[in-house]
Formats: sequence, C-alpha cells, structure tokens
Amino acid sequence: MQKHLEMIQDLVDKIEKDVSYDVNILSLSNSFDISPWHFQRLFKSIVGDSLGSYTRGRRLSLAATMLQTTKLSIVDIAFEVGFNSHE
Repeated sequence: MQKHLEMIQDLVDKIEKDVSYDVNILSLSNSFDISPWHFQRLFKSIVGDSLGSYTRGRRLSLAATMLQTTKLSIVDIAFEVGFNSHE
C-alpha cells in the first residue's frame, strides 16, 4: 500500500507541475499493476476525488487565474491548461 501511496503522490505532483499532463487511466493502472477500476478507487480513497474530477478542477483553477492575470484569449488558455477540445 505504501508503494501505491507514493505513486499516487508522484502522479498528483506531476499534475500540479503540469496541469496539461495527459492522464490515461489504462496506462496509469498498468504502471501500478492493478486494474483501471482498482486504480480509480485507490486514487479516490487517497486524494478524495476521482482522477478526472481532480484533473479538471486543477485545470479550471489555473485557467481562472490565467484569465485574471494574462491577456491570453480563452481558447489559448484552454489549450494551455490541457483542454484539447471545445466540447
């Protein structure tokens, strides 16, 4: 369990350093040597939110800050923080 805790913390650190980091449940669960379902449960039990919700929240938070502090367009900010589609 300690190994998984450290791996989740490393993943959270990567997301914090680069919110556009592409999170892929399948490849992440493979690196943990657990099923995608178990990975999602593990992440949520440690972080308190699903991986998708956590990542989206961090991206939205950074985007909000960038809207206030830069002159970039909304589209440029969206792409910069990792939203690769207008949908």
